[in-house]
Amino acid sequence: MKIGYIAEFDTTDITKRSGLGVNIASALKQNSNTLQYLDKFNPKPPLSAYIKKVFYRLKKQRFDFLREKWYAKQFAQYISKEQDDDIDLFFSLSSQPIAFLKSDKPIVFYTDATFAQMIGFYFNNLSGDSIRNGTLIEKKALDNTNLAIYASKWAADSAINDYSINSAKIKVVPRGANIICDRSAEDIKQIVANRSKEIIKLLFVGVEWHRKGGDKAYEIVKYLNDNNIKAELHIVGLKSIPLDPLPDYIINHGFLNKSDSSQNEILNNLYLESHFFLLPTVADTFGIVFAEANSFGLPAISFNVGGIASVILSDVNGYCFDPNINTQDIALYVRDVFHDQKRYTALCNTSFNEYESRLNWRVSGALIQNLIKEL
Repeated sequence: MKIGYIAEFDTTDITKRSGLGVNIASALKQNSNTLQYLDKFNPKPPLSAYIKKVFYRLKKQRFDFLREKWYAKQFAQYISKEQDDDIDLFFSLSSQPIAFLKSDKPIVFYTDATFAQMIGFYFNNLSGDSIRNGTLIEKKALDNTNLAIYASKWAADSAINDYSINSAKIKVVPRGANIICDRSAEDIKQIVANRSKEIIKLLFVGVEWHRKGGDKAYEIVKYLNDNNIKAELHIVGLKSIPLDPLPDYIINHGFLNKSDSSQNEILNNLYLESHFFLLPTVADTFGIVFAEANSFGLPAISFNVGGIASVILSDVNGYCFDPNINTQDIALYVRDVFHDQKRYTALCNTSFNEYESRLNWRVSGALIQNLIKEL
């Protein structure tokens, strides 16, 4: 098929959205599709949009340009104008661009959350205009699409329940790890065997300390050390950590750019040497980083918020805790699994198996291909 590949960002830039646009495009092309990239849209906001922005800023409310009808309509016009005549199908990485798109070709979008879920989750203090228009555009997009694919059951259920959409056109396809992995099951066994038996190494990768649960991660590693269990928390993604003084068992590696070979090597070594990937996030729609951790045979630990339960299966590729649990209980889980080497090794092996069988773009791409072929 020839696919009109639609996005609100440059999908040829590996640094955008953690490489998501590049990897989804690659997955589509690996299934014998060709793509026309429709991601160079340059919106022209009307004067009224700027007036609204100033008005809501004075009211200390957030006004979202991307949730305005003019934006969605302009994007649809851009697609209609730029599309090649031989397009077989439109595939968008968000709902807004296709809300007002008029075409006799099938329309598909693939995302990780509905607008309803983002209110108060990622989007805080939204203006009434943004909520009303965002809701209208989301419903319009769902009505207009032939197939809505979500990364998790959490998001798919919202499309059905919050927007009264027929479940027949709502599907779930997990997102894959945005990394290149040539490791085998045998490699993972050696990697796990080489990990320290003396110090528990926890890896935290995130650019937002509070939303990603940095305070919880600190409480966990502190409890372990306070109870004479040697543990380190290795942090990636933050220039500085809001802890003063910084305990010697917390090591901040700063922001590491995957596009830089030397920095990427440091990051890969952290994945290889760590025992658990710890990201007790407050809000996350999916969590591709958990899949990336699994590709190193690294069990992932987080909370059952957003779509994370579709990624982390407890005692299979990590553990998905109730967000109200005491961090002491998480620390005790880490301690108990670490000290039972047979249990830990088995968890690492099944973590890699989840990556191999479910959480990579080869598998996800094949699932998407099967769905769009039926349209």
